[in-house]
Amino acid sequence: MKADIAMELFEAYAQNKLPETEGLIISAFFKEDSAYSVYEVISYSDIKDIYMTSDALSFKANGKKIILIAEPPKFAQSNKEPFNRNKGFQVDLAFSDTFVNTAESKAKLIFNKEPKLMPDGFEITKPEGINFSFLFYINEDKNNEDANSKSGIENLEDFLVKSLNQEAIIPLTDAKKTAKYFLEILNK
Repeated sequence: MKADIAMELFEAYAQNKLPETEGLIISAFFKEDSAYSVYEVISYSDIKDIYMTSDALSFKANGKKIILIAEPPKFAQSNKEPFNRNKGFQVDLAFSDTFVNTAESKAKLIFNKEPKLMPDGFEITKPEGINFSFLFYINEDKNNEDANSKSGIENLEDFLVKSLNQEAIIPLTDAKKTAKYFLEILNK
């Protein structure tokens, strides 16, 4: 029987399908009038508690978070530190703590050099509109019947490449290169 690969996060919670040992969560925030996008990936383990508030899911668990910003080529605030940008474009990152890759299309991909550790837990806000939050199951079972099955991080990488390419309008080669390097940082 083939195991689940991914599921919408809040649906997984409602159906009691959140793994209590470890998992990967990707949330994306898009601007409807621009290709500006922010992706947050959280790797978690050792859940002590999960509960729903009015607009978020709170995890009491060990977590590591990395952030990826995809900026369109002529983004007006590209020279401003991400943490100092106007509301709606503000992201908790400083240029000194990031890598900046420029895609063939001149779009910029900005992401953490190191994951942010969250030993006491974290919160995922319920997505609205075109935004999303997905849970990717860790599939490291070497006894799996399907020898071609991918690990959770590989499935997440494929998903991120597709989203960067289709939603953030990043050329496919740049999306693949960035997604691979970005997710390697999570494994540090």
